[in-house]
Amino acid sequence: MLSADARNALFFAIPLPFMMTLVSPLSFYLANHTEYSVAISALLPVLLLCFLGMAGFLFVLLVVGKKRPWNKVLKGLLVALGVSAWVQSQLLAWNFGPLDGRGILWRAWIYHACFEILLWGGIIVSVGYLTFRKEKIFHAVTQGMILLGVLTLASSWLTSDYRPKMEAVRKETSRGVESSFIFHPAKNKMIIVLDTFQSDIFGEIAQRWPEEVSFLQGFTFYPNTLGGFSSTGAACPLILTGRYYKNEISILDWIEKNNAEFNIADYLAAKGYDTALVSFAGQTLAGIRSPKFHLASLGEPGVSGWLRPALLVLDGGVFRTLPIVLKKSFYDEGNWFFVQFLDVTAKVPPNLHGDDLRFIREFERKAAVSSGRDSVFRYYHLFGSHMPVQVNEKFEYVKNMPEIRESYVQQSRGVLSLLKRLLQRLKDFKVYETAEIVVAGDHGSMLYPPNDFLNDRNGDEGPRNSILASSRPLFLYKPAAGKNVLSSSDAPMHLEDIVCILSGNQAPPCSDRTSSRDQTNQRKRFFYGYDYTSIYWSGAKKYMPPMTQYVVEGDVRDLSAWRNTNVEFIAGTSRHLPIELDEIIDFSAAGNSNYYIQRGWSVQEPEHRFTEGARAVIRAELKKNPRKDLTLRLNAEAFPANGKGPQTVGVEVNDKKIAQWRMLGLDWYEATIPVDLVTDRLLKIVFDIRNPTAPCEIGASRDCRKLGIAARKLTVAEKKVVRE
Repeated sequence: MLSADARNALFFAIPLPFMMTLVSPLSFYLANHTEYSVAISALLPVLLLCFLGMAGFLFVLLVVGKKRPWNKVLKGLLVALGVSAWVQSQLLAWNFGPLDGRGILWRAWIYHACFEILLWGGIIVSVGYLTFRKEKIFHAVTQGMILLGVLTLASSWLTSDYRPKMEAVRKETSRGVESSFIFHPAKNKMIIVLDTFQSDIFGEIAQRWPEEVSFLQGFTFYPNTLGGFSSTGAACPLILTGRYYKNEISILDWIEKNNAEFNIADYLAAKGYDTALVSFAGQTLAGIRSPKFHLASLGEPGVSGWLRPALLVLDGGVFRTLPIVLKKSFYDEGNWFFVQFLDVTAKVPPNLHGDDLRFIREFERKAAVSSGRDSVFRYYHLFGSHMPVQVNEKFEYVKNMPEIRESYVQQSRGVLSLLKRLLQRLKDFKVYETAEIVVAGDHGSMLYPPNDFLNDRNGDEGPRNSILASSRPLFLYKPAAGKNVLSSSDAPMHLEDIVCILSGNQAPPCSDRTSSRDQTNQRKRFFYGYDYTSIYWSGAKKYMPPMTQYVVEGDVRDLSAWRNTNVEFIAGTSRHLPIELDEIIDFSAAGNSNYYIQRGWSVQEPEHRFTEGARAVIRAELKKNPRKDLTLRLNAEAFPANGKGPQTVGVEVNDKKIAQWRMLGLDWYEATIPVDLVTDRLLKIVFDIRNPTAPCEIGASRDCRKLGIAARKLTVAEKKVVRE
């Protein structure tokens, strides 16, 4: 039985550890569980151990110092910090960007940081006052904090769409983890997905450093390949099933339902293949019955492999509880505070790039051949070239690499070095030549438009940069008898073709199409483009972003072969989007600009979208032809030319210049559109920016986009007649 002093010490030792090691990490995890491989059953023991350790330390400190003059001050401080940690993690969870570890421009958050300091100071002073002057209220606040934490966890659980993760490795098939590394002496099929590996980047590497791709004997490179989606969640199920997601139901429900109906792994398993799938994105494999393994679990067995996924969640929770002035000590380019000690020990890059290297090392140690096996199918999905850029061509970590195309090229070269090591192991035990292998990206970089166009890249036609940068995944294929040196083919390929290739066109999705390699270049191929912003990767939205359907009839490198079908798929519906006069085109993340913008626009940001480069194009179809002149109004601000002064922006409508603006601060800018310029209800609006400027050229920023104007809203209305 605890003494009264011990009970009192325990009472005050609990709130801060409870908030930091349980409430914040668990609420963070439940809101972002699709970003993590760890199941809640494996996460809880680690968090509880951390809670007990921290609470135990504070308990001993309070018991030992019970008669010390600072004891009461410590109690008040612990309660105040607990209150502050809850407020910070639940109410001040600022949008710092994706969970992939991309660096934060801390100076941009200076005003938020000042506000937090004032708020934390106010909480500490207020609780200090209660500690010494209002002891009953102080005790009530302490009790209330524990109750508030419990209610926060209950609310997080009830509002989360958490569903069971892939089974832990120890619960998989009786053959255990090694089954994913075992191959047949002569009958093997493989899909290796190198996430975010862009097609033209491979072409550039092959041209500049041919020795780095010479290991791909028997492979054919298909630069004329179209992807299906802008991000992994829908792209990988397309690879495995040949079927498209069109926002008809929530993405997680669709993945599970679609995979359960048909997937290439279960299809081959029914034909006697020994199947296994390994992925860092476990949610994309939901519904598949074949054995599934987490990339991180296979690459780092033992205690550290068990700890890593849980420590990532703990790091995320602690990151949220800290004020901005302290966050950078715990977070910098994905170098999470607790996990970094495991990375340093293993000598691997931080973030998920380290998981790739650990997996390759484990593959080199454990890959083997078993003549007693059936035919084998293996699916390996690596983090690949995914942002952030942080490894060089030797797959060595380089801190603060500039976010430019050349860094992405270096990182992709490093990824190829890992692929070389994996394939070399297959060559070592002589199964490479007879193996049928597909190596593919699931989508492109999303940031760096391809540079291998067949026509003038400076024209206005064609999709915007982010669509072009996400639609061009790598595609390499080696048939079972492939032996020759790496070759190239301009055949029109698509990621939907993979299931047909590996099934010999016998799989159900192939019933209405012939072999992709036999198609003419006029084959219709579809791409569903969108901007994957924070409200979608955070789990706040159950559907994917509004998806615009594009069709390519011809070579994907020919921009004239691209056509916007004018159909958008959004939250269970599809729609055609002509605009009314006076209708607002909203450039915020919650807006509708995604449909209308074309070339020259950068990635989506919360409140606006920047132009990127010298020209930015909007194409809109009016519901009816106007009867009189129109007024174009743009709500925007400019990125200072050379970091100093206004931008000079020319405005063209349907290839005729109608205005020239000098833009700087946020304002409404207007121009008159003569009615005779509008034919067939079409408006092509072009902003010609004279001096686009990159932030990295004028200050300490890793952002090297050539920025012009930040558009917020645009309207076109009939010109009002001013009467005298």
